Amino acid sequence: MKLLTLLLILLSFNTIADVEVIAGVKTYHINYRYENEQNKLVAIRYNNYFAAYFDNSFSRETAAIGKDWQYNKYFGVLYGASYGYCYENILQPDPEDCTKRVLPLLAPYAKVAYQRVNARLLLFGNAIVATIGVTF
Repeated sequence: MKLLTLLLILLSFNTIADVEVIAGVKTYHINYRYENEQNKLVAIRYNNYFAAYFDNSFSRETAAIGKDWQYNKYFGVLYGASYGYCYENILQPDPEDCTKRVLPLLAPYAKVAYQRVNARLLLFGNAIVATIGVTF
């Protein structure tokens, strides 16, 4: 709901140059110790800035913000910060006690586009994430 509100606010401005609404399609973990392959990702990208909300590899709600640096029309990198991962996940896969932290985000991606529809494959930690987006 918060993302929808943000989208409506952004769409109310007359100076919008590039808005994309993005949904997560599937996650595949390179390391099999994780069970969450459905990320429930929803995101919005506005002029190369993005905000996202998703369930992370440990099924914890996570928010991320950052910038989309596009190398060319096929490749780019998302970078910024996320909140929802636990510091303890560095040492063990799924601790019972969890101290959520703001952590850096770095996710290279490959993209293909057809008219206003964009499909991406991101390398996010040890996961490959497929997304689909529509540009307005």
